[in-house]
Amino acid sequence: MIITRAQLAEIFTKLDKDGNNVIDEAEFCDGYHRVNPEADKAAISAKWAAVSKSGPVTIDVLAQYWGIKLGTDDVDTDEMSDEKIVEVMALRGLVISIEEERKKRDEEAEAVKAAEAMLARASLGRSAGGRASRRNSRELMPGGGVREREQTRRESKVVQLRASSNVLQSEQSAEVSFLQAADVGEHDAVLKYIAAKGNVNVCDDRQETVLHKVCRIPPQEPSRWRELFSALKAAGLEMDYMDKRGKTALFTAAEYGRKDVVNWLITNGADINWLSNEWQTVLHQALVSNKADVVKLLLSDQHKHKIEDVNALDAQGRTALHIASFKADPEIIQLLLDAKADPSIADGNKYTAERLAERTGRRNSASLLHQAAMRQAAAAHIASEAHK
Repeated sequence: MIITRAQLAEIFTKLDKDGNNVIDEAEFCDGYHRVNPEADKAAISAKWAAVSKSGPVTIDVLAQYWGIKLGTDDVDTDEMSDEKIVEVMALRGLVISIEEERKKRDEEAEAVKAAEAMLARASLGRSAGGRASRRNSRELMPGGGVREREQTRRESKVVQLRASSNVLQSEQSAEVSFLQAADVGEHDAVLKYIAAKGNVNVCDDRQETVLHKVCRIPPQEPSRWRELFSALKAAGLEMDYMDKRGKTALFTAAEYGRKDVVNWLITNGADINWLSNEWQTVLHQALVSNKADVVKLLLSDQHKHKIEDVNALDAQGRTALHIASFKADPEIIQLLLDAKADPSIADGNKYTAERLAERTGRRNSASLLHQAAMRQAAAAHIASEAHK
């Protein structure tokens, strides 16, 4: 079947913008122009004349024009010409794209509402030691506030692609194949696309660019991944494009413990102080991999830009030390403590890092954190006495 009755009704509804059950000339011409942008005004007017010659364009008149017989529950499309089939399919595609645009706008609006609600809650939070929470500094995050971030994404040169599971491999666009090749580690195909001057600034429905994907599955040989990353940079790929979670490719490399890739990205301009939608830093993300060398690199002084705040709070009020307390080895906890991570800070549930380590059965980590908290308290007492 070419089209169902429900799909026909959906096309009609989208064309009938004022909802009066009749499509007027302006409504028809607008829809027709969107699916045939190359058509001139005379051609569109001629098409309208053919559609409307039987009278006001209701759904029955539109169906008759296309050669569709309306039944009680379904439609008969046997008498449709090839030209009319192409026309209907184009309009059906328009309806789908309009719906996808609407869903995207709704998702963005929901994300903004959720983040603003989170900000309102978080701005009330304070640490156990009475130190004012950093979370009321959301407007200082890279890319600006929530609304500014969405505007930045819309103004980016990265183009989001739609890849349908019904499309044959041979019929896919080169851009979709490029992203899919990166997804499965076919790096030769990625390099071939770049060499052919293909647009590298494209992303999938998760808003992941090829850089997110190759950070997840880079070539194993150092010379090969350096060649690939250098080619992407030379082709003008946006380094800090964020996915739907607000995470850049640097987050992906850190999450998967790719130390050399993390180093390359930061050296080549990736923002080490970027915050995700959940206010996580790259340091928060690196603890997922439990790779001490990655954490050590992020905390080092070897790059021009450094981690601004090792005690930055995520949306749950947790610092990197909180995350490390139940995800990382004691060696990593010590690295954070040496970098001035504060063991006295309590998260949104009033748990310190030590308490989280205890709750998750990490005795060595809990002991290490307890000793650090005692040293901090003793130092604070001595300082207080000195000022009396």
